Amino acid sequence: MNTLLGYWRTLRQYLATAKGRHDFLEYIQAILMITATIAVVWTIFRFFI
Repeated sequence: MNTLLGYWRTLRQYLATAKGRHDFLEYIQAILMITATIAVVWTIFRFFI
């Protein structure tokens, strides 16, 4: 349990930095873009093929 708390603390400290926040926002943007791409491809295959 202490290991998990240590990881959580380190992640919070990293996200508190300017670089950490920037990286986090880029990861969120990438996840959204991947999700949108999957949705478009799924729609194309579902309705047009």
